[in-house]
Amino acid sequence: MLAALLLFAIIWLTENVQTGLLAAAMVLVFSILVHQFRKNARILLNQEKADKDRLQAALAQIERERAAMENIQAALGSGPWSMEFDERGEIIACIWTDVFRHMLGYEGEADFPNRLDSWSNLLHEEDKAYVMKEYWYTVRDYTGEKTYDVKYRLLTRNAGWR
Repeated sequence: MLAALLLFAIIWLTENVQTGLLAAAMVLVFSILVHQFRKNARILLNQEKADKDRLQAALAQIERERAAMENIQAALGSGPWSMEFDERGEIIACIWTDVFRHMLGYEGEADFPNRLDSWSNLLHEEDKAYVMKEYWYTVRDYTGEKTYDVKYRLLTRNAGWR
C-alpha cells in the first residue's frame, strides 16, 4: 500500500512537473514573441518617422523651389501654365495660372477656364492653324527633341493683339 501511494505520488509529481515545465516553456516562448514584436514595432516606427522627416524635407524643398520659380516668373513678366497628358497624348488637365490670366486681361477661372480652347480661341486667325499644328507636333514628340517655340498673335481682353 505504501509502495502504491509512493508510486502515485511520484506519477502525480512527474505529471505536475511536466505540466509546470510545459507552462514555463510556453510563457517563455510567449515572452520572446512579445519582446520581438515590440522590437519590430519600434524599428518600424523609427523607419516611419525617418520617412516622414525625409518627406517633409522634400516637400519644403519643393515649396522653396516653387516660390523661387514664381519670383523668377514675376521678374520676367511671364505667366506660367501647365498641361498634363495621358499616354496617348490626350489632355488630362490644362492649368492656366492667375498670373497668366491677368497678363491676358482676365480675372480668374470663370473668365478664362482651364481648357486649351480658352487660349487657342484667342489666336489670330492667320496664325491659328500653324500654331496648333506645331503645338500638337511638339506634344506628340516623344523623343524630346522638338521644342515648342512659335511666335503668334493672341487677342488680349483689354490691349488688343499682342
